[in-house]
Amino acid sequence: MITINRSLSLSLPFLALICGAVAESEPVSFADAPHSYWERKSEDRLQRFMNEVQAGRALVDASSDRAFFQSVLKGLNVPESSQMVVFSATSFQSGIVNPRSPRAIYFNEDTSVGFIPGGRLEVASFDPHGGMMFYIFDRPRGEGVPAFGRSKSCMNCHTDTMSSGRPGHVINSVAVWWDGSTQETYRYDEVGHHVPMDVRFGGWHLTGTYLMAKSHANLVGNLTPSGFKGEKNAPGDHADLTRYPRATSDILVQLVHEHQCGFTNRVIAAIYDHREKPGDAAAAQKAAESLAEYVLFKKEAPLPKGLAGDPDFVRDFQAAAPGSPLRQFDLRTRIFKTRCSYMIQTPIWQALPGDVRNRAEALLRAAVAEKPSPLGAHLSPEERAEIRPLLAAMAGKDTLAPAPKIIPAPSGAGAQSKKDTTTKTIKP
Repeated sequence: MITINRSLSLSLPFLALICGAVAESEPVSFADAPHSYWERKSEDRLQRFMNEVQAGRALVDASSDRAFFQSVLKGLNVPESSQMVVFSATSFQSGIVNPRSPRAIYFNEDTSVGFIPGGRLEVASFDPHGGMMFYIFDRPRGEGVPAFGRSKSCMNCHTDTMSSGRPGHVINSVAVWWDGSTQETYRYDEVGHHVPMDVRFGGWHLTGTYLMAKSHANLVGNLTPSGFKGEKNAPGDHADLTRYPRATSDILVQLVHEHQCGFTNRVIAAIYDHREKPGDAAAAQKAAESLAEYVLFKKEAPLPKGLAGDPDFVRDFQAAAPGSPLRQFDLRTRIFKTRCSYMIQTPIWQALPGDVRNRAEALLRAAVAEKPSPLGAHLSPEERAEIRPLLAAMAGKDTLAPAPKIIPAPSGAGAQSKKDTTTKTIKP
């Protein structure tokens, strides 16, 4: 109970105004109405794939942990070439993650899969109403299908300030000791292509071709009175990477993943904010402006020099949308040749509330016009000309795109994949 002292000079209407302003600034918990995260039936890619498996229309290979994991990757249409390797104990399975037993992460445009040899499979998959859905489960033993369910434990980290309190992506960069524990944190609260390179990659392996004066990647060490004292932890030096599909943790893969996570978090925030304030034009406009600026890479961080990406990843990334000019890489002064996010061509963009999406697309059209708005002043005439027809093709489409087709695992239950996908690590 709240007691009000009548001698206070503040009037009751003024107190109500203050309380209302405070309440308005606090977002509703993702678990509470109108969001009801745990009560909603999910429509994410993993849920759809497992429905197919349970109905016998798709198969998983349960002969070993690795075979099971790789068959799930295939079923979710997640390429092995998207592998990133992290050795900081910053996941739910922190007890088994360290520089000698790193965790690998793989992703496509809406789903990420985490794999640790000897551990449980982790999946984060986008749902158009709830945002990211998180799962942790074991392979089935013997006959049957995986017993999978959404994980509440993941929400301890995946609804913090980095994802605006919504179920979203978190990317850590930390100094790591040999047991995987965090000695120091390099980045806070921000995810996206604007995050400077010199605060990324702590606790991660980094392979590929690049020149970076300062990098936190591939280091293990401890805090001393003069700061963090690091030792080299090159990929494969202390961990057996033959236990993973590849021996790579390519820098281009990580740059694309960072951009995509920042995009997805902004869309999820817009979905939640709109549900809380469905008629609030100012809130819709603010979300649209933030998204439009991000889509056009307005504040992209400078890239390392001499950057080259893994050809396998480039091939698989472009094959997801053949012929799309938004998936062509530059890698000299920016990630992409055309500075407009390929994510506008995915169901995640189409999951935006109609009002927010319409406003954002109007801002984008103005930015890429022959006489651009200030939002598009950083784009070349050629980039704007490349983007204009793509935006025109999007006009009038349904807010929610059809669900992507499930691609069944090609191997039968119990069958081992015979393809050797291990590649040689390229060290900078």
